Amino acid sequence: MTALGATAEALRHEVRNFLAHEFPQDVLAKTRAGTVPDRDDHIRMQRALHARGWLAPAWPKEHGGPGWTPAERYV
Repeated sequence: MTALGATAEALRHEVRNFLAHEFPQDVLAKTRAGTVPDRDDHIRMQRALHARGWLAPAWPKEHGGPGWTPAERYV
């Protein structure tokens, strides 16, 4: 377990699952290879994050964000 606790560990698992199953895999492959994502890649990344409610991680829920705490944003 991390120093941030079980809640942070659960969020870390959720983020990794999102990246493995819901995020555009070709874009991940590009960035891992050191290739800069193009405009269409950025649009697809933003759509995936928006669909999950994670496009604006610092925003409160009532304004369309996830309502994360500073510790959750750190994760």
